[in-house]
Amino acid sequence: NAVAVRGDPYRAYDRPRLWAALAALQPTGTPPCPALYSNLGFAVLGELLSLKAGKPWDTVVRERITAPLGLDDTVQHLGDKASRLAPGFVGDQSTPPWEMQAFAGAGALRASADDLLRFGRALAAGRDGPLGAAAERLVAPLARLDGDIGHAIWIRGPAERRTWLHGGATGGYRALLLVAPDSGQVVVVLASNAQALEGL
Repeated sequence: NAVAVRGDPYRAYDRPRLWAALAALQPTGTPPCPALYSNLGFAVLGELLSLKAGKPWDTVVRERITAPLGLDDTVQHLGDKASRLAPGFVGDQSTPPWEMQAFAGAGALRASADDLLRFGRALAAGRDGPLGAAAERLVAPLARLDGDIGHAIWIRGPAERRTWLHGGATGGYRALLLVAPDSGQVVVVLASNAQALEGL
């Protein structure tokens, strides 16, 4: 489970700080190393994609993913959508939404339940859906980590009853997306309290 954090630990975490953190890392074993889920790794990936495209990370996401899929409520910067964001809490204490710079790739997107359902359905549609072959690549097992994991999507169950899932936690917000590809069912849970979804 992610630790509930009050305040905003990533607001000042910019690209130079990210590169410095990456340069300071020392491998602790000999490759190939066991798989670990890494928010730092996703932050680095987001910044590398931004550098490669020559555009801010959120622009790349909008142009390559959210706009083609019609996910109009999936954004990093809320802008005129800010009034729709539920206030975040850790228990009964309010906490601000996190604003990310270089860590954007690890959790800066905000989305509506409708957008997450639409994304889940696109994933469930596989190669024949709007994601094309990318849908299959996202859920192809890459490593063992609490079961199988693809591109940040956990793969559970036997081959004839698969489920794909990913959960997110930033400050006072929690999200869960679960897709059952065999039945085409998609489950989305959004909560504005860090104590929600504990144990999932």
